[in-house]
Amino acid sequence: MDNLAIETPLNAQLHSIEGLSIKELPICAKVTVRGDMPALSAAIESVTGLPALMEANTCTTAAANTLYWLGPDERLIYSEDPTAETLVASLREQLPAGQSAVVDVSDYYTVIQISGVKARSVIASGTPFDVHPREFKPGHCAQTRFGNASILISCREGDTFDIQVRWSFAEYVWKYLCRVGGYV
Repeated sequence: MDNLAIETPLNAQLHSIEGLSIKELPICAKVTVRGDMPALSAAIESVTGLPALMEANTCTTAAANTLYWLGPDERLIYSEDPTAETLVASLREQLPAGQSAVVDVSDYYTVIQISGVKARSVIASGTPFDVHPREFKPGHCAQTRFGNASILISCREGDTFDIQVRWSFAEYVWKYLCRVGGYV
């Protein structure tokens, strides 16, 4: 089969002005995993090398994988590999049949990265979630609202944030960020 180019909802757009950069990140594999925590933790660690985070609303990165805590029995894995097939198969092989769920959500979400000294104020304009640096630090993530969209936001470092949003809401969130960030 020929490799088909995957067009993302924002076609890898990038905007930059003084103190602010907004860009859509390249597509990557995204897999949600739910199930019994001891088995889930062992499988995730075996396949990705990452411990299945136990602290709520945190994320961690090692090598080509990032792991997000979404709930007591749910994790989200990003892998730099653009296809999730191997990751899904490896996790399913390690987890007890009928007691867990491993789902490829790669083409359900896109990630918009916003960075710069203005990033926190732009994000704060659209969410009730407190993104102040004393509350929202590198390694933290949260599921929240941004305008009318549901998002997963993570603090990568200081003033760099990833906003995961459903493809159907990507343009809406993009335009909101650009409008508040002074692009329109």
